[in-house]
Amino acid sequence: MNAKPKILLSESDADRLERLLDSTSDSAFPGKAELQAEIDRAEVVASADMPGDVVTMNSTVQFTVLSSKE
Repeated sequence: MNAKPKILLSESDADRLERLLDSTSDSAFPGKAELQAEIDRAEVVASADMPGDVVTMNSTVQFTVLSSKE
């Protein structure tokens, strides 16, 4: 069995996702139960304690494709 990767959520991102789930019906959001299960297994930490290499909601990210250097 494949282990699922660790999920790290900031408190503010967890709150945003919980509000989304609370405001949406099951029929309007077919993946609602699956998203709730992923949130439930996440480690939630204070936003100030998030490691610098973790991308959070509303972040801007810059990356390079190693094979093309773009």
